[in-house]
Amino acid sequence: MFNLASRVFKYCMLAIFGFTVACLIAAIFGVFSHVETMMEFLGGLLARLTTLTLCFLVSAAIFESLRR
Repeated sequence: MFNLASRVFKYCMLAIFGFTVACLIAAIFGVFSHVETMMEFLGGLLARLTTLTLCFLVSAAIFESLRR
């Protein structure tokens, strides 16, 4: 269970990194309206996804420590 949680956490962090890079590239090319739209739509979604993933990771760590 912990391996699955850490794998989900890794891909969540990769998604956040990709989102950050996409926002920076869009800002460099001067498409600020698209950056604002992406931040409104995906910002809250990625924050909730990260919180959910961290809760899953912590619960997996607690479950694994209680099991041993």
